[in-house]
Amino acid sequence: MLLQQALALDPKSPSDVLLINLSWVEFMLGNYDRAIAWSLKFRESNPTFNPGDTTLAVAYAMKGDRERARAAMEVALKGDPANTISASIKYSDESNYADPAHRTWFLQTYVPAMRLAGFPE
Repeated sequence: MLLQQALALDPKSPSDVLLINLSWVEFMLGNYDRAIAWSLKFRESNPTFNPGDTTLAVAYAMKGDRERARAAMEVALKGDPANTISASIKYSDESNYADPAHRTWFLQTYVPAMRLAGFPE
């Protein structure tokens, strides 16, 4: 995977963009433990930017760890109070997520994971 090649170029201090993308890809593949690990590395690297906490929350939710999911969701909402389910759906409607396969995955997996994590509608 190209992200792993990028990581190999600078394994000691990977960029935030690389970390969050690794987390997102692992989540999409259903590798929730790896998504959590990358999200935690992202949080460590950039504690004031919430996309890592959103991915962390949904990954914990998919693993059934509601307590950690809710805690990560609260951190994500503290960073961005508008980080709601309806805002995510609207963003996906207006962005390049219009690919039918991705849209189906988003609505069938990501949105329910946000609900499990406790994100507001």
